[in-house]
Amino acid sequence: MSSHRARTAGVLGPLGCGLACAALLLASCAAPLKLSRSADPLQILPPGELAYIRMDGETARSLAPGLVPADQGAALDPVLKRTTSLALGLGRSSDGRPAFDAVLLGSYPFRSAGLALGGSRGWKLEGEGFVNAAAGLAVAIPGPELVLATTRELGPLLAAARSPGANPLPPQLMPAAGSSLLLWIPQPFSTLAESLLGSSIDVPVVGLALVATERKGGAGAPESYDLSTVFVMRDADAARVYRPLLRLGWYGLVRLLFADEADELLQAQFSLHGELYSSSEVEVPAAALASALARVGGFQTLRTQGREGN
Repeated sequence: MSSHRARTAGVLGPLGCGLACAALLLASCAAPLKLSRSADPLQILPPGELAYIRMDGETARSLAPGLVPADQGAALDPVLKRTTSLALGLGRSSDGRPAFDAVLLGSYPFRSAGLALGGSRGWKLEGEGFVNAAAGLAVAIPGPELVLATTRELGPLLAAARSPGANPLPPQLMPAAGSSLLLWIPQPFSTLAESLLGSSIDVPVVGLALVATERKGGAGAPESYDLSTVFVMRDADAARVYRPLLRLGWYGLVRLLFADEADELLQAQFSLHGELYSSSEVEVPAAALASALARVGGFQTLRTQGREGN
C-alpha cells in the first residue's frame, strides 16, 4: 500500500493521496469514458464562449497554467504534466466574472487520480467530480485519458463529453487546428471589443484566429513562437471592402494584448485570400503570448515567469 501511495504522490504531487473510498465511489458512478479518436476536445466546450484555445504538447503543459488565476493553475498543474492536448473555453460567469471550461487529453492514472483528489485537502467529492471551493474550481476524471475542469457546473461539461457537439472552429481553420496553439475569437468586433473596450463595432466578421507554432530550441518549454493572424470574414466581398477596418482593428488589438511586443508584431504583412485576411508570421516570446491569452479571458494573475525552464 505504501508503494502505491508513493507512486500516486509522484504523479499528482500537491494534490496528495488518500481516501480509497472516495475513489471507489467515483469509479462506481459510471464506466470509464473514452473519446473517439475522431473527436476534438473543442467539441466538448460550450457554444457562445468569448474565446477558444486549442494547445498541444509542450505548449499546453507550459502555457496553460498561466492562463488562469494562480490558485486554479496550481491545482491543474500536476495534471498538465501528463497532458498531450488541451482545449479551453474562456467566457464569463453569471455574475460577469471571468470563467473557463477546460478539456484535457493525456495519459492519466484513472483510479489513482480519483484516489488522490478524494484525499487532498480542499477537494470535496460532489456527484461525479470534485470541487475545490477555495479555488472556485471543479474537476472530473471520467476516464483514463480525459480530465474536465471548470469554474462553473460540471454537469454540462460531463454531458458534452459523452455526446460531443459541433466544433466551434469554421471549416477554413481546420488545417490550423494542428498548430502548437490556436486561439479562436468569434465575432471579435462585438464580443472581444465589448469585453476589452466597453463598446462593439458592426463588422461582418466570423472570427479572428491567432495561430502559433513552436520555435524549436533546447529541451523543455518553447521560448518563442511564430505567430500569425487570420480574420475570417462572411464572404470575399466583405473581406475586400472591410480590409482597411480589419487592419485598424488588428493594430488596436495588438497594442492592447501584446504591449511591449506590439512594435515587432505590427511589422507583419497582410494578404487577402477569398474570405480570409491573413498576416505573415512574426516571432514572439512565450511569455508575451501567455500574457496576451490571459488578457483575452480577463485573467490578469499570470505565472509565466520562471516556467520556461520547467
